[in-house]
Amino acid sequence: PDGPSVPPVATTIDETPSVTQHQIRVNGERLSYIATAAQMPIMDPNGRTEAHIFYVAYTLEGVSDPSRRPLTFAFNGGPGSASIWLHMGALGPRRARILDDGNMPSPPFRLVDNEYTWLDQTDLVFIDPVGTGYSRAQSFEVARKFNGVRGDIQSVGEFIRTYLKRNERWTSPLFMAGESYGTFRAAGLAGYLIDQGIAFNGVALISTILSYQTHRFRRGNDTPYPLFLPTYTADAWYHKKLPPDLQKELLATLDVGEASEFDPSSSVIRPPFQAAFESYVRADLGFKTDLLYHVSDGILPWDWGVENGFTSTTNLLRNAFAKNPHMKVLVLAGYYDLATPYLAVEYELDHMGIHPEMHKNISWAFYPAGHMMYIEKGSMAKMKQDITDFIHQAVPDE
Repeated sequence: PDGPSVPPVATTIDETPSVTQHQIRVNGERLSYIATAAQMPIMDPNGRTEAHIFYVAYTLEGVSDPSRRPLTFAFNGGPGSASIWLHMGALGPRRARILDDGNMPSPPFRLVDNEYTWLDQTDLVFIDPVGTGYSRAQSFEVARKFNGVRGDIQSVGEFIRTYLKRNERWTSPLFMAGESYGTFRAAGLAGYLIDQGIAFNGVALISTILSYQTHRFRRGNDTPYPLFLPTYTADAWYHKKLPPDLQKELLATLDVGEASEFDPSSSVIRPPFQAAFESYVRADLGFKTDLLYHVSDGILPWDWGVENGFTSTTNLLRNAFAKNPHMKVLVLAGYYDLATPYLAVEYELDHMGIHPEMHKNISWAFYPAGHMMYIEKGSMAKMKQDITDFIHQAVPDE
């Protein structure tokens, strides 16, 4: 049976896309868009199909020249997570209805129009890497090949290349948005794809990890201890566990006011997200399949590509900066995020080894939130404004 120890595979996949038309109102403006739900074949250099990657793409209608419209590829992390969280939680035109503070509402669960969708700023492509969602390898051997740092970057990179080719979007301003391990993947993809002639205008890193040395508490590795301390302190402040003098000072230092949200657990948000997606993909997008949708449990043990060290994609990100000095990076970080603490990311970027001038291409956005900051409605609204500003800065005027 499918599960964490056995990779999901399928030798026969229907590649027929489901294309539907929709409308949504954003900031008082009615947007008409096309949604495409489909399986993209991932081929080896000899043209043999090795896997299929399921995706949902949203393209705005009425655009005079689509080749000039920004295009964003989005994915979550894990490794082993489908893109359901960014798709149904923040970026897509429809989202799962949860409480404004990020908690689960009473069932039955519903979808609502997402007034904070990124679609008014950029076309969107949500990618489920091989082994997640409806994406399947053709064999166990191929699944093992793609279930690792290197194979994952290669397969998602091949998806992006194929999508650009099939949809004639080579000249579009290109963006990536990754969350958690998805930021690790995005950094790797930026460096990997630049050597295939694919350069990105911007990369949005949401709850970022670029090197596991800054996150793994192991004997002989003291690096994480000082990097986690500010976030531990912020969490202690939130739970009112600090002495009174610090409880005032920390509030002023973080400038977070009194708004906050909890770090989510899958038990809180998975039911409304999954129920909303399972209904949405069939009823609204017209994509019919009996395949099990693997939200976060369809991956074999991950091949980190190292024996005794700590894996990192900072070298690939440095390669992207070196060969594409126009690329911009936006780091979106939650003050209370103990999965990917913000100071660890600062450390990783400061020690990446890029030219000092290139640090001007890196900007930050902070939220009074945890790992998935967008489940709190105020943070989702701020994220939309931050990404709008970022896209406008990263796309050159003509």
